[in-house]
Amino acid sequence: MEIQSNKGIGTNIKAVFDNSHIDCLPIGKMEETMAALIFCNPDVNFTYTHQYADKQFILNTSEIREQLGELTIAHPQVIGWITEYIIDGLNEIYGGV
Repeated sequence: MEIQSNKGIGTNIKAVFDNSHIDCLPIGKMEETMAALIFCNPDVNFTYTHQYADKQFILNTSEIREQLGELTIAHPQVIGWITEYIIDGLNEIYGGV
């Protein structure tokens, strides 16, 4: 795990999990985790990157906000869309598994 923080700029947290390691616990449903983080922190910019083998999925809340206009990212329909978007992205990199 790496944490880099710059006052007035932001904090980057990087966690790498070797899910084939015997001591690695299941990480759970990332779509629910990210949706909850975004819902509870609507003013925070999140970039979620999920990499598996040579495939990658990226969710960037600042890009989503640009498309929303006046609608808040914490709106239930937006959170529902984000959840489905993450599910679709993870299914794509894992081949539908």
